[in-house]
Amino acid sequence: MAGQKAISTDEFDARFDAGEELDEHLAWEDAVVSDPATGEVRPVSLVLPEWVVRTADAEARAINISRRAVLNSWLAEKARSIRAAT
Repeated sequence: MAGQKAISTDEFDARFDAGEELDEHLAWEDAVVSDPATGEVRPVSLVLPEWVVRTADAEARAINISRRAVLNSWLAEKARSIRAAT
């Protein structure tokens, strides 16, 4: 996320609609995509310790994204590391 510049969602939308370049505002290295083998995504429900939720909320505020996006990113990173190790 180094070099990523924070802007509001309204400003992002306006710049996107105007066709402006937005790469400096995106953390492509942290992008989460569906399973490349199947393209499928599946909803899940989680019960998490309060400290995990607070940590995810703090990270979400710091980088101006949703808690869901933070948790998706964290889980995807862990899954990739496990898959790479096997």
